[in-house]
Amino acid sequence: MSGKLDIIKDLFHTIGFDRAALYPLVSVFIVSHADCDHLTDSAEQWIPTKYRGHKNLRDVQGPLLALPWKGYWRPLGERRIKVKPLVFSEIKGQPNRLHCVWIEITYWYREHEVKGLLIGDLDVQDVKYIHKTAIARKADFIVLPSYGGVTTHGAEQPEQLAELVEEVAREIRDKGLVTVARPHPVKAEWADINLDIVAPQLCAAESL
Repeated sequence: MSGKLDIIKDLFHTIGFDRAALYPLVSVFIVSHADCDHLTDSAEQWIPTKYRGHKNLRDVQGPLLALPWKGYWRPLGERRIKVKPLVFSEIKGQPNRLHCVWIEITYWYREHEVKGLLIGDLDVQDVKYIHKTAIARKADFIVLPSYGGVTTHGAEQPEQLAELVEEVAREIRDKGLVTVARPHPVKAEWADINLDIVAPQLCAAESL
């Protein structure tokens, strides 16, 4: 195995994000927030401690780990992983709210290492923080939600959020980062890697 793209693909064969992965039998999912359509009950889940008391988590029967703000390490055979939820001061522009917690992940496989930024969902005002944060955190890749033109999340028009995400994804890709799409609900033409939804959602989403 060689090359950054191969290591990133190996990561998403090993662990999932918000019910999405590259392998249907991953045993662990990192979760960005506690919306029903991002949670599952089919595997172990790691979710930022901010959501510890959320009502949706009461329905989770499987193992649930609260990710501390200082980060969490775990060995996975020949692989190692570190996951760190980012506080607002670690995001360029220092927002005072975001749709979900942004998560930094570092992954080691033998002598190889990659770092990425995981973003599971966005409000339209969140998009402006993505590019500078990814560069400042020295990310090798970024996971972004791929919208199908029906999710608004503060946008004036349904297609606006999808267009803004595509624009920033292409800008980041031009800087040499690998772009990864988490379907929300569609796959993305702008992505180097499209994840697949591989786990059933916990319950019906309350809103788009």
